[in-house]
Amino acid sequence: MLKPITALVPKKLTVIDRLIIKLGDSQQSSLCILQKQLPQIFRITAIEATLLTDSTYEINASIFHEKAQLDVQWETSTLDTRLAIGQLVTVRWKGTLSTHMGQLVISRLMPATAANVYVNLFNTVPVEWCLDRATLQRAAKLVELLPEEYKSIFNTIFWKSNTLYELVTSPSFKSTVENCERVLKCEYRFFININQAVIMLIINASTKQSVQAVIIKQIVEAKITHKDSVKSEYWSPLLMSLDY
Repeated sequence: MLKPITALVPKKLTVIDRLIIKLGDSQQSSLCILQKQLPQIFRITAIEATLLTDSTYEINASIFHEKAQLDVQWETSTLDTRLAIGQLVTVRWKGTLSTHMGQLVISRLMPATAANVYVNLFNTVPVEWCLDRATLQRAAKLVELLPEEYKSIFNTIFWKSNTLYELVTSPSFKSTVENCERVLKCEYRFFININQAVIMLIINASTKQSVQAVIIKQIVEAKITHKDSVKSEYWSPLLMSLDY
């Protein structure tokens, strides 16, 4: 009986025989399972480009998610300047699994520039950003408890690496998480908007100026709303809450 891939995949994936689940001899089937089980979004923690003799580039990168850390490699004729340490990316896989010098050979990494409500950003925070992993895991659980509208707000504000980095390295990050936990356990739910209060606490633990600019931009864009967009009614109270 096949074990779930989560039982087989270690924290650091570098060797192909740790990745391939034996479904006969089909690497393509194994790749399909791997793609379904691995996170959709990673964060770059290291990247290096080497110019080859044929004037193409060999790119080596390390990408991080709490579920798995990968070392990947690909070749390209042009450099994508958007790919840098801290950037959120998706993996474009090749048709079959292969490695070179202990690194997974892929087609390329693609920058994930648009905020995705289904990504828990705290799961993309690398160890070098935040050594207090226990607090980070608690923060990730807090975000999971929020309804989709407030997850969208959180991800829109903190999608860029610098804003998320400033949040998790803030001296008040741990106390903010503790306060958010208290709010979620609050007995006065009829008197306050619990989810809004949690987001306000998180925003006020970060650098206010960059956050304010994001919120203003969202309020302006929310004048014309689409089915999946966040209406301005969610943003205006958050802007007013910023404590300078």
